[in-house]
Amino acid sequence: KKAALLEGVLSRMTSSAKSVEVGGPLFEALIKLHGEEGSFKAAKMAFDSIIGPCDEPCLSAVLRVCSLTTPTHWKEAVLLTHSSDVVWGARGPGMIPTRALSYAVIACAKSDQWKEALNLIDLYGIDLKYRRAAANLESRQRGLVSIMAINSVIRACSRDLRPDVAVQILNDMQTKYNISPNETTYRLAIIACNHAEHRERRQRRNTSDASNPLEFQWWECSLSLLRRMREDEIRPSVQAYSSAVSSLEAAGQWQRAIGVLQSMREDGEIPNLYCLNAAIAACEKGGAWVEALELYESIRSQRKSTIRTNFITVNSLLIALEKAGQVELAESIYQEAMRDKIISPWVRRYDNDGTLRRMMDLHKFSAPMAKIAVRGYLESLLTRKKKVIRGDTIFIVGKGKGSEGKPVLLPTILELLREEIGVDARVDKNNVGRIRVSGASVHEFIESKRWKE
Repeated sequence: KKAALLEGVLSRMTSSAKSVEVGGPLFEALIKLHGEEGSFKAAKMAFDSIIGPCDEPCLSAVLRVCSLTTPTHWKEAVLLTHSSDVVWGARGPGMIPTRALSYAVIACAKSDQWKEALNLIDLYGIDLKYRRAAANLESRQRGLVSIMAINSVIRACSRDLRPDVAVQILNDMQTKYNISPNETTYRLAIIACNHAEHRERRQRRNTSDASNPLEFQWWECSLSLLRRMREDEIRPSVQAYSSAVSSLEAAGQWQRAIGVLQSMREDGEIPNLYCLNAAIAACEKGGAWVEALELYESIRSQRKSTIRTNFITVNSLLIALEKAGQVELAESIYQEAMRDKIISPWVRRYDNDGTLRRMMDLHKFSAPMAKIAVRGYLESLLTRKKKVIRGDTIFIVGKGKGSEGKPVLLPTILELLREEIGVDARVDKNNVGRIRVSGASVHEFIESKRWKE
């Protein structure tokens, strides 16, 4: 109703009155109303009905609509910016007002068009003729584009796996854009470095390439950015710390990961579970099973805390213990997690004949956890009263679609069942993601174990 009322008023105005000098506030209000309704087309029509040059409020309003729609109208935002570089309220010829430019940049960045966003800033953020004059302005701290816009570009670079560009933008902000980075800026740059570190580690595993110790590592950049935050007296958020620890986890830098946790506590921040899990995983990759166990026990000892161990915590710890040959300790941790209902491998699924059966679902387990689960189940049968095992025991191991390279669980569990435990295990012909062990084979295993005892 408000939009219809404003459109009615504007339709009765003469052509000379449809300029921003007379009807500017009405046009701005109408564009904003259409934007709130999610109608870019109607907002653009209202903007196009302005006769003569637009002003900063109207241009900002329509560019804001471009940035708020999903997906954003980034192409229209670029076109509007290029065709509206002379507006009332700009600092000089060829310059777009800060608010309008920021909305155009955000529209591009939200659609991952970070190159277009940077191009807009370089074109309209500051004109060469006014660069020296702008540097001498008393209000230079204000900048020529908003910090929110710059941060949106860094976020887009992170999504596009371009941490080099993200860090470069952060480094140039003060001198090139006249803006000081804030906590969000640093945090987004650290997240970009974290994503890059994980990506490069995956690529190396897939290609079997060894890392060069003299080569630049993105985890080093994460730590450097954390140090810079402290030097700039910017307090890192838990999310910034978490991303830094995650990058260290990817690289197996367990000493540094624990060091970051200590820095958090010194700054009065309480590490969240994501931080702690990443640190345990770093210890696992670095072969520091004792430190991984200490972190695990420290979480469990905090009875009054809301932080509790979860599946990821236990899984990382079991991998570390298995690598160190701490089989009994790993089995104890697993049973503890079962009692706490952190792990629950048993599910009910339909078998090939349509019967709803009880099966052990291992497809989300790591190989060490899956081996402990299978051993634990079969050994638990030895303490039960003697009875006939009816039907097959079915283990769901998945088809290996989530594994890097070849399937891991299927050959691991088959070898465990056949070679170590000595039962007749076979892959289900109708579902290659399942392993079946006949009831007769399980019964023979139980009897042979009891006879030996």
